[in-house]
Amino acid sequence: MAAASKVKLQDCPVIKITWIDAQADAGWDEPKVDIAHCVTVGFLVGETDDAICVAGTVSDHECNNRISIPKSWILTQQLEETKDEAPISKGKGTKPAKVGRGATAKKVPATTPRRPRKHINGSRRGRYKAKSSGKRLYSVSV
Repeated sequence: MAAASKVKLQDCPVIKITWIDAQADAGWDEPKVDIAHCVTVGFLVGETDDAICVAGTVSDHECNNRISIPKSWILTQQLEETKDEAPISKGKGTKPAKVGRGATAKKVPATTPRRPRKHINGSRRGRYKAKSSGKRLYSVSV
């Protein structure tokens, strides 16, 4: 296999590749012949005589989310034209709401105290539990 050509990552062109891929399945079914038609768009970060490497994210010296596609699987490839970067929109200029300030903020206790319910037999269960009798409910042997 030939060595991959060196490209500065910040100068990588954007490429759109239409290609076919193998498909697999498992289970007891009727046999069928099927292939997947795929489209990949990304930065062209490497190319050999046998394959093209496309990355989804590039930085100055590294790239991430790479896929190497064999050239024999490629149906079409097209270099995409990139325009100069557009400025980031500043939005509508609204300020985020201040939480917990102003006349609309209410003080709410973290928990609301509740009285224990009175059960049919007259005992009160809930927050006021009787102390344990000290008996184990289960035992573990090693």
